[in-house]
Amino acid sequence: MTPRPRASALCAIAWLSLLATPLAADELEELAALWSIADEPYRPVTRTLDTPAFVHRKVLSIDVASLDDGWVDNHQCHRNFPLFPSLQIAFRDGAVRNMRITEQSDVERAWVEGSTIQMKRTRPQTTLCFLSENHTIEYDLWNDEYRMTVGPYYLRLFDGYFPLSVDLTVQYPPEAMQFLGLAPASVEGADVVHEHGRVRFNALFEGKLELVFRFKRT
Repeated sequence: MTPRPRASALCAIAWLSLLATPLAADELEELAALWSIADEPYRPVTRTLDTPAFVHRKVLSIDVASLDDGWVDNHQCHRNFPLFPSLQIAFRDGAVRNMRITEQSDVERAWVEGSTIQMKRTRPQTTLCFLSENHTIEYDLWNDEYRMTVGPYYLRLFDGYFPLSVDLTVQYPPEAMQFLGLAPASVEGADVVHEHGRVRFNALFEGKLELVFRFKRT
């Protein structure tokens, strides 16, 4: 029997710059499944879903030091996984550090390996949470502002996109930073709430979505 290569859970798990790692075969159905980057545009999901969407919940906490070194504290959780024998969450090399799993359930095994989290035998009941530091802020000299890029978010399986629920919160010190805005400025079907020192983004969609949070040092 030909060995089955490992799948890569790129989708909502694309917090930063994720790497596309190809194929896997569903152990039960003997079907090939492909998770990969594509150029399908964002579109909101308004229909009633037969099964719950894959959920990506993330909190990025910026402090003053982040503006100097670009590193941001990241806490994220995932649930409603596909039934797969082997999946991984992958970050670009050099863009993540101090990664550790804080919660896992209904997964045979999960562990940190380099800039990835490896998982064996995920299922819809699987929950996985972890902490890390992500290098995601850059200074835009031309506009004298700081930009934090998150994404692209996407979930592609076979030849189509699956619904993805993103709940993203960005926390920042309002005494040291001013939130200038979000690009794109308007995302159809999404809820964006800006409070004192906090921006929250929620959306259920298919396709790809990348967000840029803009700040200014005060």
